[in-house]
Amino acid sequence: MKPLQFHLSTLLPATLLAFSSIQQAQAENPIQFNRDIRPILSDNCYACHGPDASTREAELRLDVGEDAILDRGGYRAIDPGHPEKSELIARIVSEDHDLIMPPSEHGEPLSSEQITLLKQWIREGAVFESHWSFQPLADVTPPEQEKNEHPIDAFIAARLKEKGYQFSSQAEPRVLLKRLSFDLTGLPPNPEDVHTFEESHTAQDYEKWVEKLLASPHYGERMAMYWLDLVRYADSLGYHGDQERSVSPYRDYVIRAFNENKPFDQFTIEQLAGDLLPNPTLEQKVASTYNRLNRASGEGGVQPKEYLAKYAADRVRTLGTVWLGTTVGCAECHDHKFDPYSIKDFYSFAAFFADIKELGIVSGARHIEQLPVPTPEQKDQQDNLKSKVAAAEQEYQKESPELQKAFENWQAQSLEEADLWDNLSPTSATSQGGATLTIDDEGTILASGKSPDKDVYQIVVPLEQSLTPMTALRIEILPDDTLPNKGPGRAGNGNFVVNAINASINGKSVKWSRSFASHSQQSFPAENLAENQKGWAILPQTGQRNHVVLVIENPGQFASEKDSELVIEIIQNHGTSHTLGKFRFSATSSEKLSDKLSFPEASILALLKSEERNSAESQEKLLAYFRQQTPLLKTERDSLNQLRKELTRLEASILTTLATKATDPREMRVLPRGDWMNDSGEIVTPSVPKFLTPVVEKSERLNRLDLANWLVDARNPLVARTFVNRIWMLFFGQGLSPNVDDLGAQGQSPSHPELLDWLAQEFIESGWDVKHLVKLIVTSQTYRQQSQATPELRK
Repeated sequence: MKPLQFHLSTLLPATLLAFSSIQQAQAENPIQFNRDIRPILSDNCYACHGPDASTREAELRLDVGEDAILDRGGYRAIDPGHPEKSELIARIVSEDHDLIMPPSEHGEPLSSEQITLLKQWIREGAVFESHWSFQPLADVTPPEQEKNEHPIDAFIAARLKEKGYQFSSQAEPRVLLKRLSFDLTGLPPNPEDVHTFEESHTAQDYEKWVEKLLASPHYGERMAMYWLDLVRYADSLGYHGDQERSVSPYRDYVIRAFNENKPFDQFTIEQLAGDLLPNPTLEQKVASTYNRLNRASGEGGVQPKEYLAKYAADRVRTLGTVWLGTTVGCAECHDHKFDPYSIKDFYSFAAFFADIKELGIVSGARHIEQLPVPTPEQKDQQDNLKSKVAAAEQEYQKESPELQKAFENWQAQSLEEADLWDNLSPTSATSQGGATLTIDDEGTILASGKSPDKDVYQIVVPLEQSLTPMTALRIEILPDDTLPNKGPGRAGNGNFVVNAINASINGKSVKWSRSFASHSQQSFPAENLAENQKGWAILPQTGQRNHVVLVIENPGQFASEKDSELVIEIIQNHGTSHTLGKFRFSATSSEKLSDKLSFPEASILALLKSEERNSAESQEKLLAYFRQQTPLLKTERDSLNQLRKELTRLEASILTTLATKATDPREMRVLPRGDWMNDSGEIVTPSVPKFLTPVVEKSERLNRLDLANWLVDARNPLVARTFVNRIWMLFFGQGLSPNVDDLGAQGQSPSHPELLDWLAQEFIESGWDVKHLVKLIVTSQTYRQQSQATPELRK
């Protein structure tokens, strides 16, 4: 909705000169440097004679009074009291192309009115002032008020009286309620409300409507729309592919903050440094997502260092615009040409944000450091499941004499059975379906590349004499990070189906008498392999290690074979890539085979065989592994695993936002000309510009929390002035200082500086109460008057 434009001429700085000749205006309003002179010098002179040393000509500064009036060997750029002796005047009125200022290539000559103002100012003593927005808030008292007169109206009425004007009449009730509703909620009032207000529209009725609309949930949405634009909120990365990202919890935080009337100082601190507060709440952590709202790139070809520099610069620019109301970003490449910000100030601001953990390239639109933000219902479910998991874990970890005895037997059995098996070292492994089978130094085979629906693997293995005759073959099925769901199969869920395993020794076919496994999927038991049924699979134990053993029928027939060669074929016909991903073979010549073979992992087996086996630490590790395997705890283990899966599913469904997490700060340097590849600039640490309110010093490095506290320090005039000016703009269409994003030298002086400072001070003293500020403005006669303009008022 387009903001309402009011007819008040005194709200617009340009109209202050429109009522009379410039001489009359000077008589009524004595020349002020900030209001009348600085804009002329800033627009026409500061580019070459201002703060930026790199472009300064003739070593002359016209933004610093001491330098401008300095005796330069018999002449002065500005000679207070004597415009006729001032080189500035001589240059701006010169007709010599080589002498006139500003030079023709830099702009148009000054107007006669501007020249007259400069001459008069010098004649009156050429008094310089520090820039108005950098000055402390003035201790202002509203002009003398009539009984019950609103303080804002007292300021406006005083100026109107000077010009011979008075307030317009109040807007019609229908118009006024529509204006108020749109301004406070972004929505029109319903017809019934309009009718009610038309029937009774006293001051008390109006105030009730203000309170009602401020209490509406749509008020927070309306205010959040403006704030989110300011802080460059977006649900996508912004650069290149512009992929989506999840930051909506921050949006919801902003809406709640305005609806709940969170004090603006706290609102500021939580956004810049919520994560650094002592014992931060989830809401405060969400608030600090502000620091991650910068545009980011997921393009693989970008330079991370370059984009980290972009992100840092973006944060400084936003800080300057949103809270300081200044164009700090102009100092990224050089000293600011119009305001006192140096390039060092820019990168010193950036150093405050150097602790944010982030990467230059975002992978798949998913930044590092995601913060889960559960709804209240999800939080209750999560707490409930965590409680159940803890109880199930306690039950699972219970000790008993029966369990202890089984644990001791398992250790002994594992050591005995470990010596029964020898790892095999295949010499070749091929895939009929075109997969790539790679054999490592330990004989482990990993499938990669093409993943056919069905496949047959052929593996050739030399058998040592010690394994003749071989009595059983064992296949270890192993997980791997390169496989879907960590495998061990290549199907999308990590499973596989082995339909048959054929083998031959020196060309003689091998028959299996039985087969058994550490785990089998229901309907796909390992026994199928010996019986040529539909095959063996392992759901739900994907991502885990398992094994299957195939016992040879009549192994004695192979006893006389020398230099034996074992050829194994693994038939996998289930389809949809249900093929093995990672596996290895071992064999035994022992006849002491049990269906309950213990088969610990290599690390556990090594621990069992080590001298440290009986130490408390080793026993703890061995017992933890045993608990994962023993049938005695199957019920407890299954219950615990099921609860953990439910918790995992729930947590996967919880919305996340980008988290701000502090880490060791990156080194921050001044980048000459903003060049990210130029490391010649000096190293800087967090600090604030010296011409502004000093930050509270401390022995250790300053951080974002120090920056936030500095911003909302009551002695800092910029934040309150900037925010109040923005709120005024929301309701009047133009700020008291028209350029709300630039209260610096290139901006415009406020039309009512006393009113701006009074509102800023009132805002601070109210406890940074945003609703109080809004109510103060919209209950004024200035806001409530009709907005019809006349030709005379347009002058």
